[in-house]
Amino acid sequence: PRAEAATISPSKLAEVTDYFAVRNTIALIVWRKGHIEWEHNYGDNNSETLVDAKSLGKPMGVIAVGRAIAEGHIQSLDQRASDFITEWQGTPKAGILVRHLLDMRAGYKPQEEIRGNGPNHPNARAYLHPRHEYVIVNEYPMVSLPGTRYDYAGPSSALVGVLIERATGAQYEDWLSREVLTPLGARGGRIWMNREGGMPHAGCCTLLPADSFLRLAILLLNDGLWEGVRLLPEGFVAQIRTPTPQNPHAGMGVYLAGSYVTWRGPLNPESELGRIFHGEPYLADDLFLFDGNARQVAYIIPSAGLVILRVGQWPRSGVDWDHTVAPNTLLRGIEFAPGQTPTAQQ
Repeated sequence: PRAEAATISPSKLAEVTDYFAVRNTIALIVWRKGHIEWEHNYGDNNSETLVDAKSLGKPMGVIAVGRAIAEGHIQSLDQRASDFITEWQGTPKAGILVRHLLDMRAGYKPQEEIRGNGPNHPNARAYLHPRHEYVIVNEYPMVSLPGTRYDYAGPSSALVGVLIERATGAQYEDWLSREVLTPLGARGGRIWMNREGGMPHAGCCTLLPADSFLRLAILLLNDGLWEGVRLLPEGFVAQIRTPTPQNPHAGMGVYLAGSYVTWRGPLNPESELGRIFHGEPYLADDLFLFDGNARQVAYIIPSAGLVILRVGQWPRSGVDWDHTVAPNTLLRGIEFAPGQTPTAQQ
């Protein structure tokens, strides 16, 4: 529903709208405490426009796993994935836990290290092979023990589709529709299949209206509850938001405020590739976010009851991006009651 009375300064909403206007944005939606306070579609886009999720598919996959745990198909995040992906039994991959598929600690070779143009390259086969799930299960390189390193590898998230299908007996796209989107009242769209009647890509590229991604973020802000109904197990969102020892700024499918660092990004903390600028500390240290390729981002701030969704394409070459502008600008536009101002990131 729309807010009857705004709680965020109109000038700050306009400032953020203008900031995204020159950064190749499709839609901006600002939600606070149960209501949409502001929605703006840029150019010829509208509320029906399907947005390429890119890596927003990863937190959606995490939520899909949470629903499978809630429905009793998976015991817990600490169950061995090889209970379902039985090809791994008796191999080094038998040590991969369900949580490792979600927090990028499966031990898979870092995606940044295996970029290549050849059709037989592991990365190309993992994304483009008509049976990409076979490639990822059986052929994608494993280089470290599960749980010992954080290394961003998209194929790890792609395994969520395999996990869900084998654990639930449902096709991944049907599970998403029935158990994730429908309970949220979210509209569906299209999903990238590796072949007709085949397996969808769980880690990226689902096409949905912007509002559907907003609802996923609101579900996590509300600790897995939707209109009073618990959709995710109690404590599940807390685990999503818990950093691993190997990366203090990453949880499961989400990134965390953590301690302030000017440049940081989705890959191994030691890597400079893909780093994102943070011009100042976040004004709320409990902020966490969805962050996909092309700056598909949802900032989630529980202490302010605030979600900010921006979806679009990469900003034009030469146009900067500061991850703190939108959340901090809007937080500065809220008059908090005494003692309720969020604690700033240190």
